[in-house]
Amino acid sequence: TTTHPTPHARRTPPPQGEGKLRQTTYGGMSGSANRPVALAMVSKIANAIPGFPIMATGGAESAETTLQFVHCGAPVVQISSAVQNQDLSVVQDYISGLKALLYMKGRTDMKDQGWIGLSPPSGAVPHVGAGLKDIEDFCLPANSRFGPYMKEQHKARAKTLKDYDLLSKDYHPQGLGSEPETIPTLASELGRALPRITDWGNLAIKEQVVAIVDQEKCINCGKCYMTCNDTAYQAIQFDPDTHKPLVLDICTGCGLCGAVCPIPDCITYIPRSTPFPPQRGVPPAGSPNPKYNPFDAEWVK
Repeated sequence: TTTHPTPHARRTPPPQGEGKLRQTTYGGMSGSANRPVALAMVSKIANAIPGFPIMATGGAESAETTLQFVHCGAPVVQISSAVQNQDLSVVQDYISGLKALLYMKGRTDMKDQGWIGLSPPSGAVPHVGAGLKDIEDFCLPANSRFGPYMKEQHKARAKTLKDYDLLSKDYHPQGLGSEPETIPTLASELGRALPRITDWGNLAIKEQVVAIVDQEKCINCGKCYMTCNDTAYQAIQFDPDTHKPLVLDICTGCGLCGAVCPIPDCITYIPRSTPFPPQRGVPPAGSPNPKYNPFDAEWVK
């Protein structure tokens, strides 16, 4: 970003101001912090004026984020902050990354496994020891990744792995599969996301999801618990002994826990079997029912 700190009346604000009066002002914002706004503006223009040539800018920091702008309707993407932070060699990195992304999209065998980019889907890359017949031998009931629990798991894992020939062909990679028949082009990806971008009021707010934690991947850091407790719905309990998070029925699927989790695909979301109107605590203005209950069946019709 290029923002300046708040000026202080009794000292010269950094950076040292311009001219004899050493004046300064507030700057703008650029780089990855600006990407959500930039993507929104690009998609709004592309939906409002189909086919209009757009040169997007603001947060294209990788090949993957560059492809996001293409999906939102921009055939040309400008790169600035990334070059300033590194050098012009990032341009070639973007080109190589885009080629890899398009190649992965052409691999039907990968698509069937759930690949949507460069990172593998959940389950495509097994955790340590996966594939061994007696994996349960070292997945202890506590299944926590810290302190005495970790030591016990290390001992059990070592004991189990000792009985296996890890050089056996059973554990060799199975190959990359067949080459794609066709590889999509950037032109074919242009505007791909536009049909699914709409206003908030048009979203299916009654098709809800709830969070689920994969205890096999969880490192028991507590980030999900902290963010849910401090800024969301207090829908996660944290075991004081094992540090295992437990998602409660009051989860609204807001997504905060998944946003702060450091482990890919450790927290995912599944459809909720019953609608859940969040309890806001204050009846809406003009409610015909003074004893308004957000859990009334009328709300979920």
